[in-house]
Amino acid sequence: MRRHGGMAFAILVAVLVGCATPATVPVDSTRVAGSSQTETLEQIYRQRATALAGDRRWADAAVQWELLTLLRPDSKDYRNEAERARLRAADAAATHVRVAEEARKRGSTEQATLSFLRALGADPGNVTAVNGLKVIEAERVRRAWLERPPRVSYDPPNNGSQSSQSDASALRR
Repeated sequence: MRRHGGMAFAILVAVLVGCATPATVPVDSTRVAGSSQTETLEQIYRQRATALAGDRRWADAAVQWELLTLLRPDSKDYRNEAERARLRAADAAATHVRVAEEARKRGSTEQATLSFLRALGADPGNVTAVNGLKVIEAERVRRAWLERPPRVSYDPPNNGSQSSQSDASALRR
């Protein structure tokens, strides 16, 4: 039983490390050279957003589109792309949450944990995924607590006669 908890912990750490690492999207410097700073930044952010969307990292792509919206507030295209990326992130998270709930009902705690973490990777603000992980962790702690052997046991006296020891002293720790 301990092996499963360790594996779930390892998966959790791996996913969190993967989510914490910044996106490294290559930027084509030949296309960016020779333009103004604003245009340069715009091209960099657009390339990043497109690459992240291609990798289906919708939440990260939405951030890049939002930066472009701040850079060019008059651009409806950037606002539309940011909204589209946010919606896709929410859809991906909802799909992962659905898979996690089904896995949890089947009793596959590790698969449920992994799917909830994927949901958080797609949409870090997904409250349902956070609550699902809390429930799984609470169940794991409860099972671990109930599976522990008791600390106190009662050994009745060996002979049938009354001994001078009281029943309270027969309790051993």
